[in-house]
Amino acid sequence: MKYILKNTVTKPSLYSENDIVTDISGEFVTLSGYSKEELTGKSLAEVSCMLKLNSQICLEDIKGKNNCFMFTKENEPREVNISCKIIQSENEKNYFFKEKVNPRVENKNMHALGATLTDITELYNKDIVIKYQKNELESIIENMPEMVYVIDRDLNITASSRSIREFINIPDNFNRNSDLHKNLRYYYSDGNLIPNDGAIARRVFRGEYINDLRITAHKDEKVYYLSFNGSPIKDKDGNVEKAIISARNITEQVEKDKLIKEQNDMLNAIIENISEVLVIIDKNGQYEMSNKVFRNLYSISESEPMNPEIFMKKFKLYDEDRNIITLENLPSQRILRGEKFSQYRIDVEGKNGFIFHTESSGTPIYDSKGKFIAGVVVTRNINDWLKNEENKLMKAQYDMLRRTIENLQLNFILFKYPDIKIEYMNRKAFKYLREFNQQLESIDSCIGKSIYEAFNYDVNEKIETDAKLKELINNKVSHFTFTRKLYKEGKENYVKVMFQPLYNLKNEVKEVAIIGTDITEEILAKNKIEEASKLQGEIFINVSHELKTPLNVIFSSTQLMEMYINNGFHEDNKEKIFNNIKIIKQNCNRFIRLINNILDTSKIKSGFLELSLSNENIVEVVENIAQSVSEYIKAKGININFDTNTEEKYIACDANKIERIMLNLISNAVKFSNKGNNININVLDKNDVVEISVRDTGIGIDKKDLDSIFNIYYQVDRSLSRNAEGTGIGLSLVKSFVEIHDGKISVESEVGKGTIFKIELPSKTIKEDEVAITTDTIKPLNDKIEMINVEFSDIYLK
Repeated sequence: MKYILKNTVTKPSLYSENDIVTDISGEFVTLSGYSKEELTGKSLAEVSCMLKLNSQICLEDIKGKNNCFMFTKENEPREVNISCKIIQSENEKNYFFKEKVNPRVENKNMHALGATLTDITELYNKDIVIKYQKNELESIIENMPEMVYVIDRDLNITASSRSIREFINIPDNFNRNSDLHKNLRYYYSDGNLIPNDGAIARRVFRGEYINDLRITAHKDEKVYYLSFNGSPIKDKDGNVEKAIISARNITEQVEKDKLIKEQNDMLNAIIENISEVLVIIDKNGQYEMSNKVFRNLYSISESEPMNPEIFMKKFKLYDEDRNIITLENLPSQRILRGEKFSQYRIDVEGKNGFIFHTESSGTPIYDSKGKFIAGVVVTRNINDWLKNEENKLMKAQYDMLRRTIENLQLNFILFKYPDIKIEYMNRKAFKYLREFNQQLESIDSCIGKSIYEAFNYDVNEKIETDAKLKELINNKVSHFTFTRKLYKEGKENYVKVMFQPLYNLKNEVKEVAIIGTDITEEILAKNKIEEASKLQGEIFINVSHELKTPLNVIFSSTQLMEMYINNGFHEDNKEKIFNNIKIIKQNCNRFIRLINNILDTSKIKSGFLELSLSNENIVEVVENIAQSVSEYIKAKGININFDTNTEEKYIACDANKIERIMLNLISNAVKFSNKGNNININVLDKNDVVEISVRDTGIGIDKKDLDSIFNIYYQVDRSLSRNAEGTGIGLSLVKSFVEIHDGKISVESEVGKGTIFKIELPSKTIKEDEVAITTDTIKPLNDKIEMINVEFSDIYLK
């Protein structure tokens, strides 16, 4: 190629291979004004458009010599003779451009040339009245294939082509710029609406040349893509008196480009996700593309360069007879020679000595002219296949696309647009939908149904989906996804749904694919992780803080006693030492209470907390607790009262848990009560339920805190009372203990007047053979006193 160009430097020329410009001469740079970087890599069709040859002839169609006009980068016309010479094959061509001396655009037949925009502008600017009268210029414009109009400074249309009137669907006698907007809406490429105030023409009147301004036009719910060009027309004094503007309909090319891109993206996705090893070989035998199964099988990273030579250095390859496979016998090289093969057995040995067995199939791909352009190698790992002798006959290749869809395991539904009727549904999608909509009888019964009917959409979901579909159809989005929550047997299920439009060649949406993926496990796992993480953080923050308080108290008390003993002051300070011992015991009980609460909270969160149920007289259980703590509470100057409307009421309960519930509520009442306040405990038989209430006349709880006091680690502002400390676990645990009894707990309070907690437990009993065998049903007196000491450990000693 370089040799050819060196021998043609006397003429401007460009070289193409497979209709792609790969090199241009320096003389052509001078002639056209375009740099080598601007032209190389572009197709001959694109270059023809840049040189404005396409209204006359395309470079691809030149066989011998052709006379025509080309235009430079600065839109200056050049009359040239273009000849094409084939180098080695039909795919390699050299184009030579010879410029005619002193070409004059005005002396040429404009109709024959196709009358480009630049030609017309040239005629207007040179004011050639003798050769071309006004009516002849208008006739030229009238018959131009491009959409062209001439507009004056008052935004009056003085001439226009038939093609623009037909495209906009306006009468021949239209004469204002605003008429151009009657049946169309124009948008810049950034989506902003173009006003009908002559915005484009005004740019030209400012002396600006417009070149390939991309605009979208919306007409009859369809979208067209246009390329606008504009040139000023000046009078003899150099003032711009008119603007000539042309628009080329490039919708077909844009849509083709979009379609090709989508098809390439789809092909790449299929190649990447296909279950077999797949490699695309270029015309030089190099690995142009490979999928992730290839990289995983051979332990190759995406960034790692890979070609046949590197592959041979990394692995040893053997054929079925254990003969070493050389480079020339690699599948990539065999395809390069035009071979088509299947079930080519290769044993691959890595540097670690591990051997795996593969089987490859390869096919060369040729273009329409019979030239090799690529090769496809599909390889599968047959280790498992070789271990099972019964599978040796299963050597037929599977269809690539079918295997991909099967392996993806997706719910797939296809519906028509705009009637939203289902026309296809795979078995997996039907089985999944059937779990949530029992009215679906079979796949055939779903065909023809609205997707909203099949999905059991409510009104809001239908409105939301309709809006998103309109955005999809209007090309505002390429697809949309959302997560839908469904309920099955009272449990939450989540499915991720994607709507993907399918276009025909006219870029019309005729069908929409719905792809659904069940993500229930992922969502639930994520929620559990977040909940566990939050709980761990709360435990760490709260427990670390609460552990410090009793530890500091114990440590300080121990130091004080140690000082008394070491200095011989213990005899004189016995009362203080006994008081410190009492403080140490109290704070040890606080440790026990904190640890018990944390353990029970963890059991409840993990579902491991169980009840030891037995039929107990609930009146007696509650009354015993009230009596056990009465002396302690009275010693603090607080009155406690017990009342009931029945002497005996047996229900199935865990007596130990009931005692802890009552002790927690009573200690809570004590914490927020002052000397002289009352605590009332009532048990009421309400037939189906038993209501237990603990009422105090203490400081009360603010309304803003009532909805949160049962949350774990939540504490009301302790500055309201200095009678107690706490972790914020107690009431959360009480609520959990009540709920595992199938009961309910509620709270009412008013600041300054007191608080009442009400518990409702179902009035039910269990059979004797269902009673849990446990030694904790009736606690010894010492154990009960110890439990009281533990549950009341957060209350300061007086």
